[in-house]
Amino acid sequence: NSFNIIAMAIMTPSHGFDRIIKGLHQYYADEKNIERPVYLHLVGDGAVLDDWEQLADSLNVRQYVIRHGLMHGRELDMLMDKCNVAAASLAIFRKKCDKASELKIREYTARGIPFFYSAHEPQIVNEKFCMKVPHDETPIDVEAIITFYSRLEKDSIAEQMHQFAIKNFSCLGQLKKVINSL
Repeated sequence: NSFNIIAMAIMTPSHGFDRIIKGLHQYYADEKNIERPVYLHLVGDGAVLDDWEQLADSLNVRQYVIRHGLMHGRELDMLMDKCNVAAASLAIFRKKCDKASELKIREYTARGIPFFYSAHEPQIVNEKFCMKVPHDETPIDVEAIITFYSRLEKDSIAEQMHQFAIKNFSCLGQLKKVINSL
């Protein structure tokens, strides 16, 4: 019955996963949501992890924020298979950026795990497998993420995402665009 969000990075303030922690606090403010627990899985390392854990403690959601540290290989695959959605960077505006081209989004797409993001990503505008969230300091609306996920066609979304990645993110796909424009 649980819902799992994975957030991978060498954690910096610009990843903005604190926005998810604040969103979890708002989500659990409604006691009925305890029946459907939502967990944030932080994968990676970085200077802000301790701060984010302290934030989770202060907001009384620490039990829903799981710090895994660095992961790779089969261990990472197993965790990703357990997660419903992934989080891209959610606060690159803290670096005065509005547009991104994140490697993690390409990896999520290739793996077939739906995700949410905040910065403008020209290659994925209006794609059904991802959800754009506000590009500001507001907490992430966890219920909206769950609703987004519930509307996906679970039987085919992973394969659709994988094919999209091959067509749009691979070197061959990118070179075809150059050749066609010439």
